[in-house]
Amino acid sequence: MEDDDLVFDETQSNFDIQNRINTIQYQITGDGVDYSTSKNIELKRIFADGGSQTSWLEYKHDFLIDEAWADKNLSVSSEGYDSHGILISGTFETFQLQVTSVVAEDLVI
Repeated sequence: MEDDDLVFDETQSNFDIQNRINTIQYQITGDGVDYSTSKNIELKRIFADGGSQTSWLEYKHDFLIDEAWADKNLSVSSEGYDSHGILISGTFETFQLQVTSVVAEDLVI
């Protein structure tokens, strides 16, 4: 966090944090696969009345699985970066993904 990321609002006597987890960097590797992508943290809700709201605290990420990944055991790793592009400690995660087959529809992990 940078010095100007924490701002005191004198009118309301509270602090406002001007930084957040902004992106997640994904790395998918194994069995000849080496794929990486970066995705923004946000989730946009669209309401029946046509209004919308964007949340910066939750997200959903979809990935199209390449047909060449069928029958492969892959490792998916992720790390979070703040709005300044700085790696955030404690955000590293990894899990194993076994792709058994790929169909014409989008496969979401």
